[in-house]
Amino acid sequence: MSQEFLQLIPVDEVLRLFHRFRPIERIETLPLLEAVGRVTADAVVAGESLPAFPRALMDGFAVRAADVASARETSPVFLRVAGEVAMGQVTQASLQPGECIAVATGAMVPPGADAVAMVEHTRPGPDGTVEFTRAAAAHDHLLLPGEDVAQGTQVFAAGRRVCPLDVGALSALGISRLRVRARPVVAIVSTGDELVEPSARPAPGQVRDTNGGTLHAQVQACGGIPLLLGRVPDTLDALRAAVAAARGKVDLLLLSGGSSMGTRDHTAQVLSEQAGNALLVHGIAIAPGKPTLLADLGGVPAFGLPGHPVSSFVVFHVVVSALLRRLAGELRPPLPKLRRTRLRANVVAAVGRETYVPVRLEEDGRSLRAVPTLGNSAVHSSLLQCDGLVRIPLHQEGWAQGDEVDVEVLR
Repeated sequence: MSQEFLQLIPVDEVLRLFHRFRPIERIETLPLLEAVGRVTADAVVAGESLPAFPRALMDGFAVRAADVASARETSPVFLRVAGEVAMGQVTQASLQPGECIAVATGAMVPPGADAVAMVEHTRPGPDGTVEFTRAAAAHDHLLLPGEDVAQGTQVFAAGRRVCPLDVGALSALGISRLRVRARPVVAIVSTGDELVEPSARPAPGQVRDTNGGTLHAQVQACGGIPLLLGRVPDTLDALRAAVAAARGKVDLLLLSGGSSMGTRDHTAQVLSEQAGNALLVHGIAIAPGKPTLLADLGGVPAFGLPGHPVSSFVVFHVVVSALLRRLAGELRPPLPKLRRTRLRANVVAAVGRETYVPVRLEEDGRSLRAVPTLGNSAVHSSLLQCDGLVRIPLHQEGWAQGDEVDVEVLR
């Protein structure tokens, strides 16, 4: 089995394997506010125009642009005030040449008007008139019906994750419920005789199970439903039983630990047995996280993740999260939060492995500098102190102190 790790698969190739796994088909209909963070199952089409009537974008006066085209501070134009339209009122009166009507921001603009002159560019005039000191062009400070969203427009594609940015527009269109895909259920199994509960005091030779909780948080942040199935001893029978029990109940299975080449690392054997010929990955060209497994258990993907905490975190962030989004039906991956900055120290990589270096961001005068957090993939402080990750491409030896790099900000 050790030879399999000599054929490491690049991250991009692993991501392409995900096309064999179909998005989950369970659909739910939820109130709009409960659908935030969920992925739409259908395209959403505007059933009405937005706005439904011509709206004023400023406090001022609805006018015919031609009536005030010549207005200047030195040669103002006077128009007769023919009325006022307040917020929420409906007006049927048509604006006539030589007239203006006072409007508030958001109010309906009366028929006949094709612009709104800002109140700041007017002064009260004699005998029920207003003095205009600046010209207004057609369409100034005016939103026409359907100019924001036209009726029949697709406002949301299927497979798009709803976010707070979307709530206002959907509410304005009267879309109060959405059909969304169910959240993927993700089982998390920690393996290792040495593991105890995080709340327990470890005996000599024991350690607290930290990967289970971290994976739980990562799954939740990606929109999945994490299901902690506890710890499994380092025996083939125990791991076989855990995998067999979980595979029919979940959409994704994560096995933490036991994926490397030690004599008691049974994950590869168990996944091979249950996947048949569908052990897809046994080693990824990534650092940290090389000894990662991926199997297809009859349509249910199963990852064997490294036991070291930094390795597990990075592999989930770079690889597993992409599959979880696919299972959720999300077609557009989230945009990374990148911060361009300079390195304060050299970072190196083994050529042939896409490397992710945890860094913290420190102020340096008026700018930020990326400082690598010291420690290997087994230490928790690398994650505790880091603000983000710097990527070293597959065939690059590293970055030098002072180089400009993109930091993917995680906090």
